Amino acid sequence: MEGADKEKLGTFQSTEKVDLEVKNTTKEKSADPKSQKYPADPKIDFVLVYEVKEARQDAESEKERKSTREKFEENLVKIGLEVRNGPQLQKHNIDYRTRLITCPFHILCRQAELHQIRKPILHNDFFEKYHPMKKKIWCKLMKKLPDEVLHRINMMKYFYEDFKENKLESYFGADDRESFFTTAEKSRIIYDILLRTRFNDKEQKKIEFGIERLIQEEVYHACFPLHESLRQEIGDEKLEEMNDREVLRKYWTNFSNWNLTQPLDLVQKYFGSKVSFYFAWLGFYTQSLVYMAVIGTLFTFVGLFVAIFDVPSSQICDPNFGGKIYLCSLHQHVAGSRIRKFSDNCWYAKLSYVFDNPTTILLAIVTSIWATGFLEKWKRFYWRLKYRWQLLGHDEIDDLVRPQYQFKYLKNAPDINNPDDSQDYLISDLRLEKVLKMSCSYATAAFFVLLVIAALIGILVYQVIVGHLLAHFDYILSTMVISFTGALLNFIFIMCMSRLYRFTAYKLTEWECPMTQIEFDNQFAVKIFCFEFVNLYASIFYIAFFRGKFNGAPPTDPEDYDLGPDYWNGLRVFGVRTAECSQAGCMVELIIQLFVTMCGKQFFSLVMEILIPTCFRLYRTRSFQEKDDTLLPKDENSIVVENFLLNPYDEQHLFNEYLEMAVQFGFCAMFTATFPLTPVFALINNICEIRADSYKLLEVFQRPVALVSNGIGIWRTILDFISRFSVLINGLVIAFSSDLIPRMYHLLENNFSLETYWNVTLDALDTNLTEFRGRTPDNVTECYFRNDWKKIDHRWYVLMVLRLAFVLVFEHFVLAVKRILAWLIPEFPKKVSALVKYQNYRMKKDFMAKHGDVNVMHLAYQPGRENPKTVEYQ
Repeated sequence: MEGADKEKLGTFQSTEKVDLEVKNTTKEKSADPKSQKYPADPKIDFVLVYEVKEARQDAESEKERKSTREKFEENLVKIGLEVRNGPQLQKHNIDYRTRLITCPFHILCRQAELHQIRKPILHNDFFEKYHPMKKKIWCKLMKKLPDEVLHRINMMKYFYEDFKENKLESYFGADDRESFFTTAEKSRIIYDILLRTRFNDKEQKKIEFGIERLIQEEVYHACFPLHESLRQEIGDEKLEEMNDREVLRKYWTNFSNWNLTQPLDLVQKYFGSKVSFYFAWLGFYTQSLVYMAVIGTLFTFVGLFVAIFDVPSSQICDPNFGGKIYLCSLHQHVAGSRIRKFSDNCWYAKLSYVFDNPTTILLAIVTSIWATGFLEKWKRFYWRLKYRWQLLGHDEIDDLVRPQYQFKYLKNAPDINNPDDSQDYLISDLRLEKVLKMSCSYATAAFFVLLVIAALIGILVYQVIVGHLLAHFDYILSTMVISFTGALLNFIFIMCMSRLYRFTAYKLTEWECPMTQIEFDNQFAVKIFCFEFVNLYASIFYIAFFRGKFNGAPPTDPEDYDLGPDYWNGLRVFGVRTAECSQAGCMVELIIQLFVTMCGKQFFSLVMEILIPTCFRLYRTRSFQEKDDTLLPKDENSIVVENFLLNPYDEQHLFNEYLEMAVQFGFCAMFTATFPLTPVFALINNICEIRADSYKLLEVFQRPVALVSNGIGIWRTILDFISRFSVLINGLVIAFSSDLIPRMYHLLENNFSLETYWNVTLDALDTNLTEFRGRTPDNVTECYFRNDWKKIDHRWYVLMVLRLAFVLVFEHFVLAVKRILAWLIPEFPKKVSALVKYQNYRMKKDFMAKHGDVNVMHLAYQPGRENPKTVEYQ
């Protein structure tokens, strides 16, 4: 019942959203459709599609479907909608027939009042009286839209109120009935009617209703509102000669305008607030990444500079130091392989220090502050958008019950014919049943998490086996092959498991049958995010915190691993030592895993997001043939066919986009200190993502219903969790994955010198004690191994205490800074508060003026005395 989820959101959230076409809706000058220079589209508000096969074996079922369609459409006509035949298409032996729906103006007025759609009723003179409104672009790299695009829909020009049919003539633009309600508002109103209309009038079947259930039962094939027509060749036509879709294609989806601010008001007018909030958040997040990309690049250059003067890594590269030190084998060698020199790790050591130096602590603090600042600034921008898009007051409490919920529980009600209205709004599910369902769902999620862990262990075994096979090859080459192939296998597993679990989680959430769409989206989002969190980050956490730290000292022979009481023998997986990091540390392996997992997934997904829908659309265009027996006008026929051939819009489309960006935000917040170029790759991806997503919505997919949303929903809570959790991860990575703590401790012990750092970090072992030594030069009698996690002595305990102390101090300090920053940035902007107060004042004043009381009564509140500052908007 996937389509049913989209429906609810349209129904419930349609109670507050307001779209507005101010350009054509004014009392002073209403728009005349005949004066529009761009071609007017046919008056079709919605399209229903059903299939007719030439030779159906189930003739009885087809007859029942036809009867159900007729009854459903008959009820639509009773409600007041106009339903007529549309064009027909054919694919193989199946006819696809369309039914075109138009909603008369009086029905639109009735439903608009029911859904509390807001319309402009007063001119907003706030800025004229007090301060002019300035357009602010807080990211200087972004170019502002042309004024004619910004003024095409100026939502701050008016004050709005909930539409009342008896006050129709009081609203701006009411004399132009064709454009008073936008196409987005019409689609939402009609879709709500389609969701609630019964298709069986029998008393015992009053619970049978809704277009989504009819689609599920194959009575209908699809339903969708129409896009505005899109001319392929516009040329140099002026803006007023283009419709909204053409304007959006020119200034929004065009990749050449990658640094142009998004026309969010026009997006909201055309697609509704659910879609526009996603693009507003994505644009805001992308702009904030500009600062972190610059900071990360600067820290990378600083790392490159300080790596030149780093003593320990320079000693590794020194032929007279690293070239004379031979490293003990940590795994059994293949016959003929040679023992490795310490200098073989030269470029590993230098590269590690580029990203693992004292400035990493500062970058971790800056990253945590950035994450908090971004979320706090978004909250303020969110409130400005809610006011601008007339969503203040929209509350999730007002969401209606999902028809699936109504159907499931009304069906089992003791008396479904009871006319008591309370049956139409069921308060809650049975608690015991709800607990059992939730328990089964999360048990399934736990099973999938265990699968991820099992796959991770399998990759570890693979790396051990490949390490043995490549032992006689070049050390650097073999290490790179092991790292990249292991990361690639993990990436493939991640992608496969994501698709499998997403399908399973959706079915589980449907089985739980939440009461409202908000509850459905929240439960589904939590399941998916928890799994993706483990699926994507497990391998990274393993490399950062576990890889090579539990192997113990090098083995002396296959049977005896004991080097003495000071050394830990380590753990084995099926009797085999797991993969080790380079002797220069695990930072390079961690960076490789980050790069493959984050960049590989994002850019692969981006290409697939464009390529697959485009190919599927081409397939639909070539596979369907239009039948010539239609009597519709040519323009009406062509626009319906054009829209039908577009890809069906998936109601989970935005969910997938939010999930992808939330995971990316996790990478940026948790691992920028480890890999400072993470925000750079995220920024490049997001610039392409905005244009790719807008292109798909505008030209590849059928037009989604203009659903209402109260923001980004549960994702705000998820992002806040990531921001807080990232503080702990940053502290743990610096303390346990990098060499910062051991180096700083050595500096304090040795008069701020690192010349003897390797003297205490490496331990010697007689090469005659181990069978795993490989081919050793005749003059070499000792090999060395790193003792960080192998030698349990006084130094190990001191370092462990320092590591834990650092995590504790770092976490508390950064969390305190985040708390102070959140306190300093108020969530609700004072400027929006001033506008709301002034609007209330104007409404009261207008009401009193209509009753002749304005000259004898004084309003107690004058918001102008607060002298509010200039309101800035994007």
